[in-house]
Amino acid sequence: MLERLKNISLFLVMATILVVFSKSIASLFLFEFIKNNLITILIALLAINTTTGSVVMTKLRDISDKNGVDFSSTIGELRSSIVEQVVFIILGIILLILAGSPIILELYEYMSEILNILLVSVFIGSLYNLYDTANSIFVILNHENDENQKIKGGGVNRE
Repeated sequence: MLERLKNISLFLVMATILVVFSKSIASLFLFEFIKNNLITILIALLAINTTTGSVVMTKLRDISDKNGVDFSSTIGELRSSIVEQVVFIILGIILLILAGSPIILELYEYMSEILNILLVSVFIGSLYNLYDTANSIFVILNHENDENQKIKGGGVNRE
């Protein structure tokens, strides 16, 4: 839980920096891009994340069958990653609805900036979620590479 809070804080800081930078150079690109593409990107990332998770789970099952290792906590994390991605989609929809409402935007002088920071945070968080899941493939590839090296080296004395 502490790790998630740390990540959320990081996403908010990164988003704040991007929003302040964009505003300081009077660029609307980031805001228009996010508003026009966020949900499509989030759904695509969910599809990629789900596929990647399926591949990882299949490999974990193979390793588990071969070595008797319990990967239930890892599989739980993969499931959590998918749930996070769905939460990002729901948050994105809600934030876009709020950002498109003149009534909401008039409530507070900086409401537009706050919503932009939150939208960019959702985008960054979703990308990080994909990175985290994709990184698991490299962990498995390293494990398989180590196993192959052990088999190739198989007890041969190289002195």
